Amino acid sequence: MIYIWLGAIAASVVIEALTVELVSIWFLPSAIAALILSFFSVPIWVQVLVFFAGFVVMFAIFKFWLSRYIKPKKIPTNADSLIGETATVTEDIDNVNEKGAVKIRGLVWTARTSDDGVTAEKGSHVKIKEIVGNKLIVEKSE
Repeated sequence: MIYIWLGAIAASVVIEALTVELVSIWFLPSAIAALILSFFSVPIWVQVLVFFAGFVVMFAIFKFWLSRYIKPKKIPTNADSLIGETATVTEDIDNVNEKGAVKIRGLVWTARTSDDGVTAEKGSHVKIKEIVGNKLIVEKSE
């Protein structure tokens, strides 16, 4: 079993060196712990249990620790400035038939209403609530 744990250690190091994305680093301490247990003739099922339990613990601890320090940053775009503005409907907005368009700042965008049953007629004005992909999610202006 010693060779299996040495192989797991080597594979973990090689994969991590090739990817550099914390893909297999979680297996390394677990494989080392299992390797140490194999030197003391601990039953194989205990070694395997320590290996998998160690992996889960290491992954959970580091994921929690890293999430506190590494937060994905939302990068604002010019499109984000459209939120809250009023647009003119250029094509009837119908979520069921997946049709609809609005014009704002001289550009035509595909649009959907925020409520599935609500439609907006051509020529009416809507308020932009959010942007999902390349579609504006709108609600009727009052």
